[in-house]
Amino acid sequence: MAEGGYIFPRARNSDPMTSHLAAAQVTTVDSHYKAIHEALMMFGPAGKDKIAALASLDPSQVARRLPEMRRLGLVGLTGETVHEALMMFGPAGKDKIAALASLDPSQVSRRLPEMRRLGLVGLTGETVQSYSGRQEREWQAITQQEKTA
Repeated sequence: MAEGGYIFPRARNSDPMTSHLAAAQVTTVDSHYKAIHEALMMFGPAGKDKIAALASLDPSQVARRLPEMRRLGLVGLTGETVHEALMMFGPAGKDKIAALASLDPSQVSRRLPEMRRLGLVGLTGETVQSYSGRQEREWQAITQQEKTA
């Protein structure tokens, strides 16, 4: 058992002693597990960003806990890919997608064409105003049902 009585270590062996001392003080893991599990039980399958919103947690907290919960057999993968920002909030321009996904707009600009080639997103044919005031193309997620139709 790791510091603080947890199954998974909160500090690496190579971390300084201060990290191990801080890890021993962690008391939120069980409450995170409970909040994540309850959100999934109430609302069904979701990605980390939607789980975070439903469980009132930070996405990084959920991202850290999900692999642990999977190893414990508390959650599992559905095999579906979730495009969080677009699935949760509907069609949007790259600036809004970047803001919702906590990414830099340049990262989103590079990834959207790749995701389009993979059939994960598509253009709506509409334009929206970006945060800088310019017009940009609007994108939407493509669901599994839309792919098979």
